Amino acid sequence: MDRGARARFRPEEAPSAGMKPSALRQLSPELQSKLRSCTVISSIGQLVEECVCNSIDAGATKVSVVVDTGSTLAITVSDNGRGMSVRDVRDVGRRYHTSKCHDLQDLSDNIKTLGFRGEALASMSDLSVLEVTSRAAGSFETYTRISTKAGTATLACGPARYQLPKAGTVITARDLFHNHPVRRNMIRRNLQKQLEDARARVYRLALIHPAVGVSLTEFNGRRKELMRLPPGRSLLSALSDAFGSALASSLVPVGLTVGPFRARGYVTPSNRALNSPEVQFLYVNRRFVKKTPLHKAVKDAFNAARDPYESRRGPVTAPPGGHPGYVLCLDCSPSEYDVTYDVEKTLIEFRDWEMPLRVLNEALREAWPPIKEKEKEPDPLEPPPQTREPPVTPPPAVAVGGTETPSKDANGNCICCPPLARRRLGVPSMGTNDDDDAFICQTIEPFEDAPPPQQQQQPQPPNDVRSLLATWKNPVPAEMYQPSMPSSTANAVVTRESLENATVLTQWGKKFVLIRSASGDLFALDQHASDERVRLENLRRDLTARGDAVTSKVLPHPVPCELSAAELATLRANASSAHRWGWRWEDDDAGGGGVSLTGTPAIEGTTLGGDALGEYLREIAAVGLTSAPPPALHRLLASKACRGAIMFGDMLRRRECVALLEELRKTQLPLQCAHGRPTAALLAPGAVVDEDAALTPRNRRKMLAAGVLKTWRASQEKKRHAPLKLRIGAKKVVRA
Repeated sequence: MDRGARARFRPEEAPSAGMKPSALRQLSPELQSKLRSCTVISSIGQLVEECVCNSIDAGATKVSVVVDTGSTLAITVSDNGRGMSVRDVRDVGRRYHTSKCHDLQDLSDNIKTLGFRGEALASMSDLSVLEVTSRAAGSFETYTRISTKAGTATLACGPARYQLPKAGTVITARDLFHNHPVRRNMIRRNLQKQLEDARARVYRLALIHPAVGVSLTEFNGRRKELMRLPPGRSLLSALSDAFGSALASSLVPVGLTVGPFRARGYVTPSNRALNSPEVQFLYVNRRFVKKTPLHKAVKDAFNAARDPYESRRGPVTAPPGGHPGYVLCLDCSPSEYDVTYDVEKTLIEFRDWEMPLRVLNEALREAWPPIKEKEKEPDPLEPPPQTREPPVTPPPAVAVGGTETPSKDANGNCICCPPLARRRLGVPSMGTNDDDDAFICQTIEPFEDAPPPQQQQQPQPPNDVRSLLATWKNPVPAEMYQPSMPSSTANAVVTRESLENATVLTQWGKKFVLIRSASGDLFALDQHASDERVRLENLRRDLTARGDAVTSKVLPHPVPCELSAAELATLRANASSAHRWGWRWEDDDAGGGGVSLTGTPAIEGTTLGGDALGEYLREIAAVGLTSAPPPALHRLLASKACRGAIMFGDMLRRRECVALLEELRKTQLPLQCAHGRPTAALLAPGAVVDEDAALTPRNRRKMLAAGVLKTWRASQEKKRHAPLKLRIGAKKVVRA
């Protein structure tokens, strides 16, 4: 070995035994199958959905699902489809054994079935003990197979002990996730969420297949029906059963066919925004899809049809809205798109997105026409529209007594008069034509013949606000404004510890309380935001400290409450929590599964009705049950705290400032008000304050107030250069 080679391979640089890279090895088939099964099947809802998809592909018109939440944790799905032959029963449950896809051509061009990979039953067999019992159409024999370990271990296979009365298949998966104890414990801790997820998955399948009757039942010692949709129903009746008749009756039909693409379905009106996105169903060839450009197109069309300048009117307790509701189906050739390799098979990719997006937008335009500029509320800063047609050529300026009279614009209006002044200076003409515009400026001096002016008339720039904003350039640089403050100030952060051991200096401007922390930092305390936080937590403490329920106001007669099926299930599962916050209800006499409110919470003279209850139930379904009050109640308490708090302009004595700081320290969130605004801001770091330590307290307060004034002036200078924000229809101009 040469000298260079010895230098490259020095003994001291050789890797130690613990640092040797691991050799690549192929996973065993058993481990491959187990890892794949955990990816394909991850929840009870996904398992139920795969079985229902197989039943629909088999031509079933009736599917029954039973979820056993007892000690065995099992599911049973039975249907009246075509069934399977003896040969198919022997191979069922093996990975990549399917009757829906046989070659690449089927995979790329003919994906018309909901399932096509042959992995669902194999994954179920790997995560449970799978029993498949089936009777083929035209056969008198019923066969069964019990397998595990992805179908490789057969426990039993042959004629079934009990014969099925008709053709169909029964799939039973027992002891779910027995070989994954962590996931099994997680599912048991969240059984209600798992059941709701299964109900939502089954419902979106049954919604687009109205010829299939579906039922979902929970069994835990006794049967509890969660959902039932009869066969032969209409789409509107299914929506009415799940989300209420009021929503179903307000839907607007849409439909358009362009070439091989066809869009059809129902949407909510543009003036009726929903409080949650749960009524959003988009299908491609009856396959439920999500998170595609089609969803963004629907959202953009809905936003374009709504008036962006219309203020949200309603009580403080009203839940925030803004979600469109729709059930849309796009039909096209299967060769136009591809189902991506997603576990849930809800992501697709079109060969060309332009055509499907165009068809969908044109179909939605009929129900959601976009707001045009002429349909918007007129700008109060723009001149009112003229009532008569403008002249083709503007009249030239004329001279009277050697003085040139002002010219007129293309609309016949005087150029020298601003739009608002023109209304005051205009003199109506003496003619009898009622169509004359009173805003046209008339010249008082008599007209005389004069030669046309020698100077050519220059085109006048547009004087309306929109044209000015279109050509206006912002003189402020794009970089964020940085005030001239020490570098330590920018890095300093207001924390809870900053308020501990802080001392009150003085009130400034009847808006802020100047305080100094133990480290010498100077803070400005917002007196309104601080008192608002204190009052909010006092109100919440008064409610949560009670051992009994919130006071409920008894209604004179029951009021029907429009709740979706998911919200009804959440209400029945968390009835005690709803009772605690003051809601009382009874089941409807019609037997439709709905409820009617007999009592509502009454907080300081304000009642919370069905909308507030529905919002609270949606929050429970999303984040679980907590001790926090319902969102509507929180907004009500925040409003009460804001209206009763110390306002800007209120003079505070020193002892009142000290008491406010003491109460703020005791709160759970002392750094933000009830609406999320900060309660304190850092004005100067400790180094700046330490320089004035030798001064008297009176002089120190003066210099600190001068520093606050300098910071305030810098912020005002920033606002002065900020771009204008015009609120069309609000009759005022505000700065950012």
